[in-house]
Amino acid sequence: MQKKSPAVGANNEKNTPMRESDASIDTIKAKSKKGSSKKAFKSKTLDTYLKNQSRLLMSSISIADKKASILIRLNTALVSSLIVFESYFNVNLSLNQYFVPVLIIGLSISLLFAILVAKPFSYKLYAVLNKVVKSSYPKLEENNFFLIDDVSFSDYEASMEKVVESQDLQIGNLTRFNFFMSKSISQKFVLLEIAYTIFFLTLFSVLVLYLFSKFA
Repeated sequence: MQKKSPAVGANNEKNTPMRESDASIDTIKAKSKKGSSKKAFKSKTLDTYLKNQSRLLMSSISIADKKASILIRLNTALVSSLIVFESYFNVNLSLNQYFVPVLIIGLSISLLFAILVAKPFSYKLYAVLNKVVKSSYPKLEENNFFLIDDVSFSDYEASMEKVVESQDLQIGNLTRFNFFMSKSISQKFVLLEIAYTIFFLTLFSVLVLYLFSKFA
């Protein structure tokens, strides 16, 4: 009975390294699963962020277009009324030589800027696309979110196949599209701010002229 004890001890010594190796394998698997879950979470978070940013850009464009359309209709109606009833103002309004020209000039300039806001594309954005985006990413599959150049359907289809197979191209195209649209929106809102500022300054000038004609 005493001779069998070393064999049992030897078996225990043999089993001990196997248990340690099994534990290390389980640890590696757990770490790999944890790393893959982190990557999946980051990818999902980035995808959600880019989608929300795209929705925000589209809603901003819609807001700018609606505000521009309001100003276009208002300025068009006022300028048309001033031209039609100019003879009435000549007879019934003092300081008409200042009122009507100030209104027509100011409202017309405001109308022009509002039309520029509603304009779908501009040479400035064309320069942004070519000098900024396409200079850094010249390949078609890297910037096929907005086509200006003459590209055949076969080339576009081949580029889209590369985009479908690569998540980096998908995220990159969406990122560059958001950059391009952000530039477009910022330009729209600058022009819209100028249009509304000119509109208010015109009305303020007419109010000052009216008060001057009454109380001066």
